[in-house]
Parts: sequence; C-alpha cells; structure tokens
Amino acid sequence: LIRVELVVDLGLYCGLGHSELTLSCLALLEKLSSSTKLTTSSRYQRRGDRNKLITVMEKDDEGERIAQALVNSMCLDPREYEVGRLASGYNIKLGVLAFLKNCLAQTPDRPNIAHLLLGFKCQVRDLLIEPLSPWTKGSSLFHAICRLALEYPDFSPEIGFLSWASTMKNACIEVLRLLWSAPLTADLVMGELSAEYSFLQSSRQIPVGPQTTWDGKLTTDEEFFVGTSAVALRDFFCQRTSHYDWVAREIRAAKDNSISSLLVRLQSLMLGSTTLPGEPSTQCLNIFDLFDFMDLDFGPGLVSSSAR
Repeated sequence: LIRVELVVDLGLYCGLGHSELTLSCLALLEKLSSSTKLTTSSRYQRRGDRNKLITVMEKDDEGERIAQALVNSMCLDPREYEVGRLASGYNIKLGVLAFLKNCLAQTPDRPNIAHLLLGFKCQVRDLLIEPLSPWTKGSSLFHAICRLALEYPDFSPEIGFLSWASTMKNACIEVLRLLWSAPLTADLVMGELSAEYSFLQSSRQIPVGPQTTWDGKLTTDEEFFVGTSAVALRDFFCQRTSHYDWVAREIRAAKDNSISSLLVRLQSLMLGSTTLPGEPSTQCLNIFDLFDFMDLDFGPGLVSSSAR
C-alpha cells in the first residue's frame, strides 16, 4: 500500500449513505486493519510500533470526522421498522457493527481503528479518554451503539420477536460485550456504562413462554427451525446471555470496590425492582423470571431426533 492516507477517504465514503459503497469500504478497511505491515511506525509520528492507520486517521482529526459520519448512520430510523431488512440504513448499520466486531476480535489486546472510531484515544499499547471529547459528551460512536442496543424495537405484539430486528439489537450488544470483556477496554467501558445499563436493560427484558411467537411462529411449529424464527430465538438467547454476563460483572465490581449502595440496588434488581435516578422504582423480571425460556416447548420432531 503506497498511500496509507487513502484509509481516510474510505472512512469518509462510509458516511455518504450509499449502502453498497459503505459495505465495500468497510470490507476494505477491515482487511487493512488486519495487515501486519500497517502496525509499524509511520512518517507522521515516531512512536515505536504504533498502528499506521490510527496515526493517519488522527492527523487533522480525520478519525473524528469519520466517526461522526458513522454516528449519523447509527441513528434509529422509524422507516427501517416499516421495511425491515430491505432498508438501506438497516444494512449500513449491520455493516458498521460487523466491521467493529471483527476489528475488535482481531486484536483485542491492542488499539486498532475500531477503538479510535468508537471514541477512545489510542496510545501504543493502551487506551484513554480525552477530556471534552465526543466520548465525554456522550456523542461518540460507542454511545450511539449503546442507545441503539437499548432502543431498537425487536418485538411486535402481533408477530412476536422479529428476527431482522433482533439481529440488529444483538449485533449492538455483541460489540458492547467485546468491549466490556476485553482487558484493554473493560475498565473504561464499565466505568462509562456503570450500573445504569443493567437497570435499563433489565426494564426492557421481555418475558417469554410457550405462547410466545418468533416471526409469527410458535416453537412447536414443524417449520420453526428451518426459517427465520430460529434466528429470532438464537438472538434472544444471545441477548439474555450478555445480560447475565453484564450484571454478574457489575456485581463483582461492586463487591470488589465495596460499593454497598450499588450492591443494594443490584440486589433489588435481582429481586425484580429497578430504580433509576430521579424516577420511582419500577417492576422488572427478577432472577427467577429470567429463566422463563426453560418453559419453551419444542416440536416432537426435534425431541425425537435428539433422542435418536
């Protein structure tokens, strides 16, 4: 690669709102981010083995421009709820989330361009949060993904869990899970999300049972596992798993740091009561309710084949 500066153009193209162009640019950026040739020092800055792509994107605050374009593409658009996976914005969102997830998974112990775009300040080996940055103002790409994870509607009273919407919600949560579980970002992310994420997610948990539908089908339907209904169920399990993981980490952190007030709030949460600052307590699913999926009933075909 002769002109590393082209990564800035690729990043800016992602903000044009053209689905095919955005996905192609993200795919190329992902390939470049995995190149070992781009992790050595660059002519812009003498800093050991600092990632070249990060150095180029930081020049003239280009990374912040790219990140803001991605933030705009991650805003909740009511039109997506009308046409679902056919919406251009829907596919752009999934593309951005897949790009971030893959970059974070490639080098979980070293800063890469995904960290920069999410709002972190990248050093050679670690990360920090700059004062007066989009992160501290709550306007970073990380915060946009948090809002999407909390607000994206994936349930319809008529159809039940919607596979296309639950895939989006799960993709957001998966990026957050990678961040809060990686040693490089865990402290910063858990400190930013704090316990409020636990309470907000708990208040949004939807109870399930034998009569719950998934893309309009019950789990006893003979064709349940050969269509999109199975995708909706899979995403539900992934989201519940991430919820368990986050709450468990919060409890351990509160215990280790002897934050008794937070422990009391988390205990109440486990018992089915959530309280947000300035608001009265509300009821939510307790720790026993969250195992409601044990009551799901599956078709005899699946049971008999498993027995064989």
